[in-house]
Amino acid sequence: MFKNKTFYGVVGTAIILLTLGIYASGKSRLTNKSTSPTPSPTIVAKNVPEGWNTYSSNSLGFAIGRPADMEAVEHSDKTVTFVLLGLNQSKEADLTNATSINFANYSYQGNFKDTIQNGWTQKKESEDYTSVGEIKEVSYAERNGFLYSVNSSGNFDLIFLPIDENNYLQITVLVADPGNLGFEEIAQKILETLTMSQFTTP
Repeated sequence: MFKNKTFYGVVGTAIILLTLGIYASGKSRLTNKSTSPTPSPTIVAKNVPEGWNTYSSNSLGFAIGRPADMEAVEHSDKTVTFVLLGLNQSKEADLTNATSINFANYSYQGNFKDTIQNGWTQKKESEDYTSVGEIKEVSYAERNGFLYSVNSSGNFDLIFLPIDENNYLQITVLVADPGNLGFEEIAQKILETLTMSQFTTP
């Protein structure tokens, strides 16, 4: 589901520009130690593999497990991106051998399904995307949501999970694994650890 063999044109999207720009400069980078946010006692990642670290965000309302060498990057817009680089992958270059997962929180009004459908329609009509896949129903963290893939000279998946009646979590998954190093499996395992709580204003 997450494979992406080319990945070169993905920097044309806002999420990748944000990820690469901050990640390459080293600004706002979190480590695996005490600089990470203090986990909320009500948000605990589930089914975390042995040797992995955990990450919890009270403002975004989620917790996950991640490989010990996967870095977390907090952005000024309060989103967070997790990046795991493969062999010979430079931080300054396009992600051609890596996996990246971004978490963002968005508010909405009205029906959640209609909100996702409207966003999908806008992307279908936009010249920024060469293709937009069909919407699929998915379930993560005991939440029923939606997923569709987008191509902009590179493929990435968008996952939408409701937090409450006014907010949802958007997860952007990008995998570049030309060497078949298991990045797709790692991304899936990370999502399997996802735990969500009710949204609270920071």
